[in-house]
Amino acid sequence: MNFESRPWFWWTLLVLAFACAGGAVWLFPKALPLLQVQVDMSRDQALAAAQTLQAEQFPELATDRAVASFGRDDGLQNYMELEGGGVDAFTGLLGQRFVAPYQWTVRRFRESQEEEFRAFFTPEGRLYGFARHVPEKAPGAALSEAQARDIAQAGARKLMGPALWAAYAPLSASQSTRTGGRIDHTFVYEHQSEHRAEARFRLNLVVAGDRLITMAPYAYVPEAFSQRFDALRSGNDTIAKVAGIATFGLLGLGGVVGGWLWLARRGGLAWRSALACSAVVALMLAGAMVSNLPLSWLGYATTESAHVFLMRHASNTLVSVAVTTLMLGLVFAVAEGLSRRAFPGHPRIFSFWSVESSASPQALGRTVGGYAWMGVELLLVSGFYLVARSQFGWWVPAESMSDPNILSAWRPALGPIANALQAGTMEEALFRAVPLAAAALVGSHLGWRRSAIALALVVQALIFAGAHANYPGLPSYSRLVELFLPALLWGLVFVRYGLVPCIVMHFTFDLALMSMPLFVAADSRLWLDRVLVVLAGLMPLLMVVRARLKQGYFAGLPARLRNAEFVAAPALAPSAAEPLLMEPSGVLAPMVIKARPWWLKRNALVGAACIGILAIAVWGTKPHVTPVFTLDRESAIARAQEVLSLQGVQLDATWKRLAIVRAVWEWDGQAVRFVWREAGPQKFYQLLDEGKIAPQHWRVMFRNTAGPVVERSESWEVALDGQGGVLAVFHQLPEGRPGPRLNREQAQALVKDYMAGQRALANRAWQEAAVQEIERPARRDWVFSYDDKSSLDVKGGTVRVTLNVRGDALDAWQYIFFPEAWQREQQQKESEKTALTIGKRVAGVGLAVLL
Repeated sequence: MNFESRPWFWWTLLVLAFACAGGAVWLFPKALPLLQVQVDMSRDQALAAAQTLQAEQFPELATDRAVASFGRDDGLQNYMELEGGGVDAFTGLLGQRFVAPYQWTVRRFRESQEEEFRAFFTPEGRLYGFARHVPEKAPGAALSEAQARDIAQAGARKLMGPALWAAYAPLSASQSTRTGGRIDHTFVYEHQSEHRAEARFRLNLVVAGDRLITMAPYAYVPEAFSQRFDALRSGNDTIAKVAGIATFGLLGLGGVVGGWLWLARRGGLAWRSALACSAVVALMLAGAMVSNLPLSWLGYATTESAHVFLMRHASNTLVSVAVTTLMLGLVFAVAEGLSRRAFPGHPRIFSFWSVESSASPQALGRTVGGYAWMGVELLLVSGFYLVARSQFGWWVPAESMSDPNILSAWRPALGPIANALQAGTMEEALFRAVPLAAAALVGSHLGWRRSAIALALVVQALIFAGAHANYPGLPSYSRLVELFLPALLWGLVFVRYGLVPCIVMHFTFDLALMSMPLFVAADSRLWLDRVLVVLAGLMPLLMVVRARLKQGYFAGLPARLRNAEFVAAPALAPSAAEPLLMEPSGVLAPMVIKARPWWLKRNALVGAACIGILAIAVWGTKPHVTPVFTLDRESAIARAQEVLSLQGVQLDATWKRLAIVRAVWEWDGQAVRFVWREAGPQKFYQLLDEGKIAPQHWRVMFRNTAGPVVERSESWEVALDGQGGVLAVFHQLPEGRPGPRLNREQAQALVKDYMAGQRALANRAWQEAAVQEIERPARRDWVFSYDDKSSLDVKGGTVRVTLNVRGDALDAWQYIFFPEAWQREQQQKESEKTALTIGKRVAGVGLAVLL
């Protein structure tokens, strides 16, 4: 690319690029629903509104930290775009009062405190809902369902307004008795007039004791759609996995590792420049991680010290910088070394931004050409999305590259800039420079350079497009169609002009998509981030302008700044201090063999291993339980089929059989630890002998693999002890399977009859712990839980049985219930070890870097 040769062509290309960019700006709002969202509430306003709401609703709750995130309901968007009417139907939900596809979530909490508060707001700033977490052990009233419902309805009517509240009708109700004696009630309501296809808009109300603690609207999407969606998405994942294998094998091992070995023998690796470039990218990514620190508090466990949490975040950042620098440095060094030898006429990439190189028509042409191709690519992508949707009925969500949650960062611009820089440099080096340069070198050696490059162009385009196929898109090959031709174009640009225009195009293209939320939100503090994004996008051109101003004129690129003039590093010579194995005279120098230290001798190692094994045996805390098994795998499957046959269930060959052995610790490790540590080994073995803790057993599973996708969620599971005794039988039904709608009394009567007929459950002092009503499309399910405190009553832990009533089918499972407070206590103990783990990680990375 040289403006001095054929200037009319380049000016025409620039005009075309500007026209394409303008067309893309006009088309993108039609392709991206995010651009139609009116984001009037800023992050700071969301934090302030949540604090005010908490003070109004729960003035006694003390919190001192807060974090805000801005996200979208991907499940609702996927359903609406695929089966609910398309993109227009989804955008029609924006601004509605009964649903918020995009929303602010604010979490308010305090270190070491279990209670916390969350508030939800629409992008316009309207209150959407809230949720307070109340500990299980907290005391409270034990109200009846009617009393709790009155409290829930009064609170919702006040907060939502009478008009909106009047549109909701009751759907289901559940209750749970907490360890502190409090009864919590959950009520689900459904909007009566608003629905989209099978999507429903519901409201979840929770009353803890005598207070409304949760008001959370949500969109219900049928389970059948989720199953169909997963089945369709499996094609995307398969293509991406195949491309990942090809990337690792062909480009990683064959290209990068093979190229590294080949170049290292010839002194052709510019390590210092490569590591300097990779360090810049790594530091930018580290800056993005620091900017996202406020958002990381959303997943903070309050059982952990805030200082330890910050230490872990800092250590992760340091490790990321080190690993990214080394990995990208290797890729950059090999890509530069191979392309330098394969394309001697290209400008040297590591010297491209020097004053003498940048102040040349060749550098200007390659830089401006990158921007030009970016404009063309934006129009191609936006046009592809619209044509694919309107003409072919494809689902290609353009928003997969745009994360609205960047608005929650301390400096929202840093994330898009860093991620676009990493993708633009690493992907172009790995997918373009490495395979095409290697093909050119191999082809030149064999005498068919053009054919080798042509073959590599197709292969790299297929791998690149396939590697991005895991982005949502249907049909599964849509990303291949979308990216194959652009990848071919980028490959041709690299072969003709080098890596710089490809990097500029890729970086600015990704930056434009990733930073879109910054230009949608009406947040006055985002002006700086918008400026940073624009400056970052213009940085390549600004570097050329800077060089032109500093030099005072444009001059042709000197030959010494092209690949052909690179001076290879001298071959490494042995140090004078190191003795040679062969003296110049040909006489072998005497070899001095040092004795190994005592701790490397075999006997010492064997002794240390024995001591370690003995320590584990003596001080181990896990119970050693190995029951006698008389069933092998085939016998277990046959026995499980016999059990199902006795219940009138006959499964044909389309049902997949799978049998695995589940150990005590693998089934419910936390519960077993609770009994072992709090009740003691003797109580543990007693409960194990009585069948109240599941022993090591066979788990035989039957999965439906035939018929419609929505029916494949049906499954049977049979738990058998080592001798073939039946521990439990589970039957999972598809959500849409029709069945009776039993009321609570009918379902409870069915449960009591079942328990009375089971020897393991009959004649025990069961106390009702929880009742859950689940409204399905064509039936009503119930879940009942009962506690047997006569068998175990330690620190709130007890023996519990949960019975699932699906229509009129029933299954049950007995297990150990342990309190939430005990789990938090264990998490707090584990967090105390985190500082040591962080220290070891940082030391390991430091040692690796030094070595």
